[in-house]
Amino acid sequence: MEKIIENISRLFGCNKSEIHGFEKIDGGMMNESFIFSLRGEKYVYRRAGEGIEKLVDRHHEKECIEAAHRLGYDATYICMDGCEGWKLSRYVEKFRQPDYHSQEDMRTVAATLRRLHA
Repeated sequence: MEKIIENISRLFGCNKSEIHGFEKIDGGMMNESFIFSLRGEKYVYRRAGEGIEKLVDRHHEKECIEAAHRLGYDATYICMDGCEGWKLSRYVEKFRQPDYHSQEDMRTVAATLRRLHA
């Protein structure tokens, strides 16, 4: 945990004491994610899980995430390390997962994927 806080401090150029409310977010399958507050804003820090590099090419993942950010599909992205696999994002307070049984949601998801892949 100390390494994560040190990394956040380095990335933001802040003192460790400025980082508040650091807590683990449940729900990750392979990674661990943590929410924290800094200077009145909330962020998410994702740490790569053990052995995930055997399943995910982090350099390719970083390229894809940065492309999605540049194209306006991910406004939360701040930065990512393609070697270690950590990622820093802005926290979204009210987020709704798509309902995969909803035709409307699936049309929206499919249209977004088509635009992204084009």
